[in-house]
Amino acid sequence: MLSPITKVGHGSLVITIVDVNDFPPIFPPPWSPDSPILLVKVAEELPLGSLLTTITASDVDSNIGGYSLSEPSEHFALDNATGVVTVKARLDYETRPELSFVVVAHDTGVPSLSASATVVVQLNNINDEEPVFGKPIYDGEVLENSPAGTPIINVTAVDADKGMFGVVTYSLAVKRANPATAGPSTSASDSAGKDVLEGFEPPASPSSSSAHSAEDE
Repeated sequence: MLSPITKVGHGSLVITIVDVNDFPPIFPPPWSPDSPILLVKVAEELPLGSLLTTITASDVDSNIGGYSLSEPSEHFALDNATGVVTVKARLDYETRPELSFVVVAHDTGVPSLSASATVVVQLNNINDEEPVFGKPIYDGEVLENSPAGTPIINVTAVDADKGMFGVVTYSLAVKRANPATAGPSTSASDSAGKDVLEGFEPPASPSSSSAHSAEDE
């Protein structure tokens, strides 16, 4: 009886490794998955349509397919293809010194993965508000022959700016009812920030009464 003969055949085995989209997009530092925040600092009152920032993300195993906002933003618009963020509403430090929105980056892998970043916008205060007086006209009376330095009236103005830009100082523009008889006027600012209008120097030949007015600017 003949023993069996073992025969061996050879062939090629091709193994194809299919890439799996297992890496989500990432944003540049200081963003991290544990602290997904991007900080932007700009001056308040940027004109509408101005560039705020450009969002950029990258992906290890695929490309970035686009960007979106997690929810609509009142103040900012996002270009979904380029990541460019522009201003679409007034940025006022006195109303809201800090704003934020969440942007999402999507990759082109299958299945598509995404990552989000909270963009915190900190506004720098500028001097954009004008002082406003409590009333448009102030009336005051003073007796003739009153000594120089006699208080006549207190005027007050406020400025909506915060910090040093909200500090109000005063100057005086004099209107003389009778230039022939009116003497020079003086002014001084008190420590409380209120301007004290001091009395006019008595004219050389005072009449029974003289009228003077002062307008602040």
